[in-house]
Amino acid sequence: MSTDTSGLTQLGGHIRGFDNPDEARLERAPNPHPDALYLARFTAPEFTSLCPVTGQPDFAHLVIDYAPGETIVESKSLKLFLGSFRNHCGFHEDVTVGIDELRTSDPSNTPAYWRQAVDAAKRAGLKTILNIIYSISPKHTDEYFVTRAREAAKLDVARICFKDPGGLLTPEATRRLVPLILQEAQTKPVEFHTHCTTGLGPLCCLEAIQLGITSINTAIPPLADGSSNPSIFNVAMNARSLGYRTQIDEEVLKPVRDHFAAIAKRENLPVGKPLEYDALHPLHQVPGGMISNFRFQLGNLGKLDQLSEVLDEVSRVRAEFGYPIMVTPYSQFFGVQAAINVMVGERYKEVTDEVLLYALGFWGEEEAQSIEANLKDRLLSNPRARELGNLKPPEMSLSEFREKFDGAGISDDERLLHYFAGTDAVTTMRAAGAPDDYTSSSTPLLMLIEQLAKRKNAARVYIARNGFRLRMERATLPPNR
Repeated sequence: MSTDTSGLTQLGGHIRGFDNPDEARLERAPNPHPDALYLARFTAPEFTSLCPVTGQPDFAHLVIDYAPGETIVESKSLKLFLGSFRNHCGFHEDVTVGIDELRTSDPSNTPAYWRQAVDAAKRAGLKTILNIIYSISPKHTDEYFVTRAREAAKLDVARICFKDPGGLLTPEATRRLVPLILQEAQTKPVEFHTHCTTGLGPLCCLEAIQLGITSINTAIPPLADGSSNPSIFNVAMNARSLGYRTQIDEEVLKPVRDHFAAIAKRENLPVGKPLEYDALHPLHQVPGGMISNFRFQLGNLGKLDQLSEVLDEVSRVRAEFGYPIMVTPYSQFFGVQAAINVMVGERYKEVTDEVLLYALGFWGEEEAQSIEANLKDRLLSNPRARELGNLKPPEMSLSEFREKFDGAGISDDERLLHYFAGTDAVTTMRAAGAPDDYTSSSTPLLMLIEQLAKRKNAARVYIARNGFRLRMERATLPPNR
């Protein structure tokens, strides 16, 4: 057995170590066993980088596992690559995972919680994009958002995002608020994020661009429009029509669009389409995905005709709880409670633990104090509320966390998956096996052959068109002997 080493430059001689990871070169060679599934492990018992805050050396025991495909990593080049981090400022988590930015939100836009999240990210060597979430209510005034933008600008964040996940902004509100937020942000870059739930998302994006926003969050069809973000192609086209220059390569994105459009067609999945304006949506503010869940669940119960009643109840519940922003997790808390009120036939006869915890101040004292007084008294007199009030939030150390989700070869990343999604969900995911291998839309002939091969009611297929001929026959296997 021979190994092709023609592309390797760091073997067979002395190579001076690299000063930083940008200079280092990872090299690879053909896998000598490409048809075998096996695990390769590299261990660096004294991996070193510099703390980005103190500049002092940080040490770690680094283990890298991977399943080789067509190529394998050449181990000397990997050793030199890891050594190049010796004088590089970066936390080990940043080095190993490759994430250097995160987006953070607080469902109540509470500056104190923003500060905690930004400080935690900074300690981990991560930049923060801070979301200011838009909502409509008597307390979500223009001054409210001016104050929040002012507080956000005081924090050490990379960017501020004026985020409208509910698709509630109108062009008029955009013209009113964007200049105020830009003024308070000062030198901090500001992004604009909205959805198309009411059909106004693309128009709001154009208003934001004309007001000075230079970064717009968009989506790629067929996952754009509907209740999603506006289409990147539509926003870019309209921005250019208004005389603005875009910094995207649409030719690179078109194959992505075509690929997922082919999958949607093949799997009979819905695709995003522009929506008509819905004047009811700003009243209940239930996110589009949650409305779809309501339709599905009520339909299963044979009560789809009560959807409008549920949405009306959401508006009423939200007002009684002091107008929480209908974003995760609050939209789930109060949307579900509204549905229970309607299904049971008596308001708050049955109350979820999440709503009781909200009334107990688990999500903040200001939130609990905003609840209508009589309703709050009723909720807190619930025996279950007294039980929950005696519970202490779990505080788990890193060692306890690793011990709780222990297992052979399990990584911290997988432990986090068990913690947030639940072990049952992870087990179900693994039992499902490998993901489906979707054929690219750039190979329609192969897709056609695959689909024809799945048909059980045809022994032979013959296609002739414009000089092209395709003949398929189902083989008859001899009986076993």
